Parts: sequence; C-alpha cells; structure tokens
Amino acid sequence: MPPALVVTAGFDPLRDEGETYAARLQEAGVKTECVRYEGVTHGFVLMAAVLDEARKAIADMGTALRAALKK
Repeated sequence: MPPALVVTAGFDPLRDEGETYAARLQEAGVKTECVRYEGVTHGFVLMAAVLDEARKAIADMGTALRAALKK
C-alpha cells in the first residue's frame, strides 16, 4: 500500500472515523500520517480563500503527494 495522509477537522462529525481509519492503516503496516486541523469543520479545505488552516492543509496534502510520487 502507498503511504497515506489522513486529514481530519476538529469539528467534523466524521473526525473519529477518519482517525480510526488512520490507526487501522498504521496497524496494517501502512506508513500513515494523521493530521487534525483544530477549529474547522468538515469540508474546510474548500474555504482556502478565507481560512489559513485550509491553505495549510492543501499545502500539506501537496507535500505528501509529491513525496509519494517520488518513490
């Protein structure tokens, strides 16, 4: 399996499920990073025009994707 980046939001009703998924990937031996962005809601990455956390998450996802594609 390729490495995974799991992004969750502090005020997301699916946060716990996302973080459980990340933990299970790790248990299965998949290199996984789980990042929670506090203070934001589900779908926050769509608000990059107004949220610093969204811009940071998008940059972090790009970094993770570039690293995965280098391998």
